[in-house]
Order: sequence, then C-alpha cells, then structure tokens
Amino acid sequence: MVKVVLQFSAPFWLEYRKDIGFLLSEEAIPTWWTQLPDSVPVLTGWAGGPQAARFKDTDEQTIIEQALQSLANIFSMQVEQLKGLLTASHAVKWQTNAYSLGAYSYSKLHTGTARQMLNEPVNDTIYFAGEALYNGEAGGTVEAALSSGSSVCKLLSS
Repeated sequence: MVKVVLQFSAPFWLEYRKDIGFLLSEEAIPTWWTQLPDSVPVLTGWAGGPQAARFKDTDEQTIIEQALQSLANIFSMQVEQLKGLLTASHAVKWQTNAYSLGAYSYSKLHTGTARQMLNEPVNDTIYFAGEALYNGEAGGTVEAALSSGSSVCKLLSS
C-alpha cells in the first residue's frame, strides 16, 4: 500500500464540486479522498496491491510527483499549477516499512477469538462492524468493511 497526503493552500477541488468526498481513477495513484465535511485543503491518495507494488523501489519525492501528476490528470490541470498550491506532502510505502512489512492490518494470536466474540449479538444487538471484524481473505480492505457491515445489516433485518 502507498499512501500520499498532500496539503494545499486552498481546497481547489471545491471549484469542481462542493461535495467531493472520494475520487476514483485509473491514474498511478488512483484513489483520493478529501476531508469532508471539513474543507481542510488536504487530499489523501492511495494505491494498493499491484498498483502499490510498482512503487516498492521508488523514492518519496518521485511518488509525490506521480501523485501530483495523477491529480493534474484527474482535474485537467497543469502539474506546475498544483505545485504552486502545494504547502506540504508526505508519502508512505507500507511494503517497505519495517514495522508493518506491507500489512494494512493483521491478526494476532487471539484476534480470531476476539473477532468472533465481537461479532456475537448481545441482547439481539450488534455493536460493531468493519474491516477489523471481517473474517475472510480480504481482511484490512474496504471490501472487508462493506462485507462486515452487510452481514450486520442482514442479522438486524432477520
């Protein structure tokens, strides 16, 4: 996983649409989100799986350049214009981080037991749902969060 956080002097994306929350694209950094409902001028970019693997040996500055190019393509802007608005940036490559070794999240020794307990209804009520409570192969993903939420909805509607 590669995550890029870019801070700008102004939330230029609001000129395109006031309610932009997520942006999905086919760019090198394909997924972006804003800070809605706040209009803080920060965009977070994300690439996972094979898209992130191509950045394994790429330095942080090159990743940031790719991120800016991705945004320039998405918003039909010049990269130089975005660079002029950029006030801070940071890129993280989880696959080379010594502490995560590429994992977005991972199970520990008693995670399975805890997950099972947290997924049990208490007085016909489910209190928790999300990627951490998903028990399957796609753990630590948006799909896991959606699947967990969907399972809770099915239990509540039955």
